[in-house]
Amino acid sequence: MSDLVALLTRLGFDEPRSLLQSGQSRFRTTEKQPFTRRLLDAEVLKRLGLERVFRSLEDEWKAVIAANPFPGEAKSDPDISSRCFCERVPEPENVKAAAGGIKGR
Repeated sequence: MSDLVALLTRLGFDEPRSLLQSGQSRFRTTEKQPFTRRLLDAEVLKRLGLERVFRSLEDEWKAVIAANPFPGEAKSDPDISSRCFCERVPEPENVKAAAGGIKGR
């Protein structure tokens, strides 16, 4: 992940950080969204060999947090809350299979 943070720094993004070895990162920019997305796609492919980059904006994250059906639990024990973002709507049987692995249901 240090390579990803270094790349984001070289590209001029502010405050780049990564989350452990997850491939997740965050940064700030004043650039317009379409330019930022095209630049990230091109540079991550060229320098890191990764073809898929999932991006979300701060406002999108705020909406996800606001829609949390368990805000009290997320605040008191944030380690029990997680989100999964998909590139496209998953098939119903895959959702059912994934839900079957959740403990405490």
